[in-house]
Amino acid sequence: MRRTLFFLGVLLVAAALFFFFDNRDPRTVDASAIVLSTGAINDYGGSANLFHDIAEANDFRAWYIFAGNSVFTAWTDGNVWGSDFRDKGSPNDMDPSGGSDKGSQVYYYTGHGSCPSSQTTTSPVDFLIVHGNFGKPDTTHIVTDSIWGNSGGRLQFMLIDASCPTEVPEITQLFPIFGGLHMVTGNSGDVNHDTLDSEARGNEFGIQTAGTPFIFFPQLPVGDAWMNTGLIDVQSQVCAVAAAAGNTRDDAINRRENERVTSGWSNPSNNWMAWKWVCN
Repeated sequence: MRRTLFFLGVLLVAAALFFFFDNRDPRTVDASAIVLSTGAINDYGGSANLFHDIAEANDFRAWYIFAGNSVFTAWTDGNVWGSDFRDKGSPNDMDPSGGSDKGSQVYYYTGHGSCPSSQTTTSPVDFLIVHGNFGKPDTTHIVTDSIWGNSGGRLQFMLIDASCPTEVPEITQLFPIFGGLHMVTGNSGDVNHDTLDSEARGNEFGIQTAGTPFIFFPQLPVGDAWMNTGLIDVQSQVCAVAAAAGNTRDDAINRRENERVTSGWSNPSNNWMAWKWVCN
């Protein structure tokens, strides 16, 4: 049977939070509410296993649910497929049971990437690496394989917590991924300067991007939130990177600086790209 998941625990938590903190009519929907998905992998079959990524995605998702948003998919381990992030082939990123571009405006990925030998390399960079039960191969080169927001795709924010998926020296190679996508976040580094396995990074990023009813957790623009949190638990010389597409230069800069996940702005073209980074 195709991947099956029941979100009973998540629904119970969400119901409790809404009852105690929101107390809204359950038949109403917040016009600014969004749909998100998460893909989190701990089990890589042995020595490459991670230990905090599923908990990290749970934390990230919980803040979004608390803020009144809903979940499309929340796959873990072997149920996160390489094909979920690829534009071509079958299945692909429009797969109705898990494609990253199918039903969510925000996708948070936490798992392995692949770092180059140095930050001045000329070899291909910007990979996601899963350990899926199906949807092979497990490795996706997002520069050549991924286009988000095109052909009916819904994804606006691709948020990547992995090793080196957005290398600064080759940042302009990311232009093709913007098929309607608003923004991508990730880290830049190399094999000696890497992003570490961490629950705290996703938890803090979730707090700052989702927003909550409490004034001491204000919602920040996505780019600013990642500049604040992307360097939690990383080695030296790692950079947190945020890149936004735009119809014009000023539009791309405005999105990079000011767009929140709930802004509700229309999809941009990829005429321009504006990026920023901060390094450890």
